[in-house]
Amino acid sequence: MDTCFICGGKATTREHIVPKWLQNKHGLWNQRLQLPNHTTIKYGQVTIPLCATCNNEVLAPIEKRIQTQTASDTDIWKWALKIHYGLLHKHDFLEWDRRHPGYKMGQVLARDDPAELDRHLSHSISGAFQTDPSPFGSVFRFDFDSEMEFMLANLMKNPGICINTGRRGYVVFIKDTATLNRQPSMIELYRKMCIRTHVGKMLNFFANAWMHLDRHEFHITILMADNWIKLLDTPELVSVRPFDESLFQKLWDGFNAGRKTRIMNNEEYEATNGILS
Repeated sequence: MDTCFICGGKATTREHIVPKWLQNKHGLWNQRLQLPNHTTIKYGQVTIPLCATCNNEVLAPIEKRIQTQTASDTDIWKWALKIHYGLLHKHDFLEWDRRHPGYKMGQVLARDDPAELDRHLSHSISGAFQTDPSPFGSVFRFDFDSEMEFMLANLMKNPGICINTGRRGYVVFIKDTATLNRQPSMIELYRKMCIRTHVGKMLNFFANAWMHLDRHEFHITILMADNWIKLLDTPELVSVRPFDESLFQKLWDGFNAGRKTRIMNNEEYEATNGILS
């Protein structure tokens, strides 16, 4: 029997990972989404099981605030959690839940649960689960001057998503303990990318932010207990690796559906506003 993706209770409904209103707006129902195992599936078929409470009382209000552009950063982060974990870990989470029928939301069972932190974070979508800081990841918003074509990019390592809903886009890193939101260099880049912005500049920021996380190794102390996760101290920088241009090129090509795309220098980027001819 299906268990609720958020709380682990009995599921009685199903929720579209990419919400109905967004699929209707951009005609996504029969378009195909590539999954991490390189298979594809129609957007309209990608769902997660939920109990009625988590669907109607937890996620529905968040979806409404996302749709009306009144969402808080915590709302946006929780919405990103649903999309990210729904796409990448749905089957892992549900298989583990079925093997532990007495499991309750927020229990710490590290020996039996290799995705313990991820599971805790997925539970934090529920209002009964708290994180400190809140949100527990970094959230960046992009407002466009006109409607943009839908796009969704989802990364597994240093997990994050980049998604566009039309005239607004979001870059969210799932579990960096809001590190990027505290980095002056990333805030400066973000402000620069918000000027005359478009989907390409949002993706550029996403790629550079991911590279920042990949290059910088931090020591982070996290405490998990029933119904909460807490960052105990400011992350301590351990080491910094040089910028890897080949890795950035590979990441950028992946964002462009595998097409080899030339990386601009700074002068070209500013002259063209980041739009390749």
